[in-house]
Amino acid sequence: MNDFKITPDKSAEFETAMKFVREAEGGYYNHKNDPGGETMFGLTKRDYPLLDIKNLTREQADEIFWQDYWLKSAAPQVPFPAYISYFDSCVNTGRTQANKFLQRCVGATADGIVGPYTRSLMAKKNPKDLAFDIIDQRQTFYENLCEKRPKLAVFKKGWTNRNNNLRKYIKDLLAKA
Repeated sequence: MNDFKITPDKSAEFETAMKFVREAEGGYYNHKNDPGGETMFGLTKRDYPLLDIKNLTREQADEIFWQDYWLKSAAPQVPFPAYISYFDSCVNTGRTQANKFLQRCVGATADGIVGPYTRSLMAKKNPKDLAFDIIDQRQTFYENLCEKRPKLAVFKKGWTNRNNNLRKYIKDLLAKA
């Protein structure tokens, strides 16, 4: 069942990040090698077993991304444009892994918990460099994942394309700023 309240006003930063996520995730699919199983707009049956994935609306998906990914992550504290690559990593690899990417990029211990120390180091880092460093961390993660779990290699080209598209999206935003 997909019956829940929609938050009408979300932050402009969330909307900027979601614009990329929407384009990257697409609609419904159910690939045999995807450990998440049935997926719609990037939300998986594994993570939301009670959700009617096939009939999920874009508005409902956005609400889940707002409540479970944006508000429960460090995204609101990450500066522009780094919050875009960080948030997309939360969606694509999970919050803990995205936190580790962020921590490695700023020189903190990658324990998966973004606390005051990580945030203090993040404040010293150029946000543009941080955005691209997170993408680089993610690419390395995907490559290692494909080596460890060969069944997932079928997704490597798509993941690489997503990273390249994310890099372009951020560059285009920076050119407009």
